[in-house]
Amino acid sequence: MDEDFVKTMQLKIVAGSDFDHTDLLQMDTSNQGKNFRYAFMLNESAVRALGWTPEEAIGKEISKNYPGRIKAVVKDFNFKSFHDPIG
Repeated sequence: MDEDFVKTMQLKIVAGSDFDHTDLLQMDTSNQGKNFRYAFMLNESAVRALGWTPEEAIGKEISKNYPGRIKAVVKDFNFKSFHDPIG
């Protein structure tokens, strides 16, 4: 994750906002990772699978090994083969 992720990947944010310096500071690995928190950016398909609209997802707490909040929802994009459905 970095502050230019959305721009570099040419993603379109449909709800929420891009990563910023504060999000990077949350990824504090001191104290054996006890202070570590993610800022998550999910795609529309992931948000739908969780039962939310993009707007409802913003600020929700989720976890992937470490806790964090959903910062943004981006328009679906292919990150695998075009033959595979968007995950």
